[in-house]
Amino acid sequence: MLRTVAVLLSEDVALFEFGVLAEVFGIDRTHHGVPKLDFRVCAFEPGRALSGRNGVQVVAPFGLEGLLDADLVAIPATRIRQNHPPEVLDALRHAAARGATMLSVCATSAP
Repeated sequence: MLRTVAVLLSEDVALFEFGVLAEVFGIDRTHHGVPKLDFRVCAFEPGRALSGRNGVQVVAPFGLEGLLDADLVAIPATRIRQNHPPEVLDALRHAAARGATMLSVCATSAP
């Protein structure tokens, strides 16, 4: 059963894709009989403002520890880069290895 959803943000996050994840998994719908999900917004450096593609900034309250026991790890679109911190890649590999469902959300192409 899906109980915990962790969304991993990075610089240049596509805010539409993040917004879709927040709407689908982050809104309390218990009044409709849907179980409440533990929705975590995570980043390599929690509390630091991350720029969206349009200049709007978002702040993730959780660090990579938010991925540790998540049932679903979701990554909204971002610019493709080669220099992700090794800790981020390790956290994603660990989540996949322990059986978390991994989800990428991308509705646009990166320029």
